[in-house]
Amino acid sequence: MGGKSPQAAQHDEQEAESAGMSDANRVLWSEGLFLRTQHFQQQDRFFEATVRGALQAGHLHTFGFRTLTLDQAQLDAGQISVLSARGIFPDGTPFAIPETMDAPRPLAVTPEMGAGPVLIALPLEPPGGVGFDPAHAEPSGARYRGRIVSVRDAVHGGSDPEEIEIARPQALLLAPGTAVGGYTALPVAELKGVRADGGVALDDTFLPPTLVIGAASWYSRLLQEVVTGLDQIAEAHGKMVLGGPGRSVEDLLILNLVNAARPRLAHMLAQDVFHPAEVYMELAGLAGSMATYGSSARRLGELPVYDHMAPGPAYSALADALRSLILSLRYIEPKSRALPVMRHATNVWKIRIDNPKLLVASRIVVRIGSELSEDALRKIFVNQATVGSASEFEGLWKSRLPGIPHSAEAPSFAAARNSL
Repeated sequence: MGGKSPQAAQHDEQEAESAGMSDANRVLWSEGLFLRTQHFQQQDRFFEATVRGALQAGHLHTFGFRTLTLDQAQLDAGQISVLSARGIFPDGTPFAIPETMDAPRPLAVTPEMGAGPVLIALPLEPPGGVGFDPAHAEPSGARYRGRIVSVRDAVHGGSDPEEIEIARPQALLLAPGTAVGGYTALPVAELKGVRADGGVALDDTFLPPTLVIGAASWYSRLLQEVVTGLDQIAEAHGKMVLGGPGRSVEDLLILNLVNAARPRLAHMLAQDVFHPAEVYMELAGLAGSMATYGSSARRLGELPVYDHMAPGPAYSALADALRSLILSLRYIEPKSRALPVMRHATNVWKIRIDNPKLLVASRIVVRIGSELSEDALRKIFVNQATVGSASEFEGLWKSRLPGIPHSAEAPSFAAARNSL
């Protein structure tokens, strides 16, 4: 069955308001006004519209769950049921199940039901239409339904409790593919089908839209995984910087990157109150920096755009990229290694190279030290030293041909030492 997405329904609602169909203007209170029920209802609509407008003006997505718990026993019995939930619908309506809103009736899942998102939906109040069902009337599918409750007088020494009729939002669960026109809705699960034992099969990778990362434990597991990976990278490259064989400037840069990112992510993990879009931006920036050193292309591939209504695909791709980069950076292959130098004769030294490929695929650097001044050492060594294979060295040495050009700076893969 086709239908509009929750984003499209919210967009239609905003278009209706901008087209002049909204009835959320304030009441003009004046002296001698004969009060009617409509005055108070209109004042409520104005107040709600003002709060929603201020809420939706934020720079982050202002809808989603703060908590969400499904009934596992009902899932095993073949039904989807919301046990408890708190959050804000896309139209700005706050809710708390079961405190201020009744849990919707369980949705029975059948083998014929298609896969896709299951939504918790709240009817919109159409401009000029019915938004309330009184407690004594039959339900008509309105946004609110009346309930008679006993309310106490909050003033000390006040009157006895009185029964009044309150309006509670009436949400319902929509099966995958159900049209959402006339509703404001949030996905609560991704249905895969029915298990062999009759239970409901849900997608374990599903992420609902949330206002804070604490609403879904997946976020904390990802942050903990990244923080642990950064610790491993810092330990490996820290040892290299402190004197490991084959250390380089790149090791220092990677260590600096990790030391800057690790406290920020640890803070987000401990607080658990950050918006998923903020965490995504932080982790995406980290992945981009890590790709400079951990990717063969020296840059991060294109990531999916973050979609707050369905954050799962974007976060899944980002998590895979981070895992690959952490794996690449925590195992260090030395950029260089020292070749032992042995004295062969007076003023002649030799180096044994066991792997002939080093002469083709590698760059060999000779590093020297002396009590002479730098200028004197540079002049004498460059003019008098030569290098070549052992079988041809006698002829090269007698020809006095210089064979070692001087490099003004040490290569990045050959870290400088304090003394030689």
